[in-house]
Amino acid sequence: MNLQNLLKNNQIEQVNTSAVDARVQLDKAYKQYRFAKKNLSETGDGDMVYNHIYDSLRLACTAILYLNGYRVKTSGPGHHWLTVQAASFVMNELPHEFERIEKMRKKRNILEYGKTLPISETDLKQGMSDAQTLLERVNTLIGERESKLPIA
Repeated sequence: MNLQNLLKNNQIEQVNTSAVDARVQLDKAYKQYRFAKKNLSETGDGDMVYNHIYDSLRLACTAILYLNGYRVKTSGPGHHWLTVQAASFVMNELPHEFERIEKMRKKRNILEYGKTLPISETDLKQGMSDAQTLLERVNTLIGERESKLPIA
């Protein structure tokens, strides 16, 4: 599977988006991240914090897609998977982080739609670390694009 396959299979599409659109998504991602960070040490709320970490990562992936003129076409089942996969193809860096994001997506899906799973402190700390890495990298990429925008 690659980006061209996702386009060919009509799972993602090219759209007219900008660094501004990507920045909006990244700002949403940072809000989720800050909430998770603030509530990280709360006992008994690991699953909620985990969901916020995951959402920050998913929104950062959407920002990556927007920055590069893509969006996932479906809002149905598989939407999150497509978002993460397409972002990893577009970005073509941070492979270990994207592997862990995919594992988080699967675990979060079970939490959301299935049974209760234990969320360890290690899971939370690794998720926060991956979120910080991805958000900072996407922020840099958006900043580079913004600096090339013509002054109005």
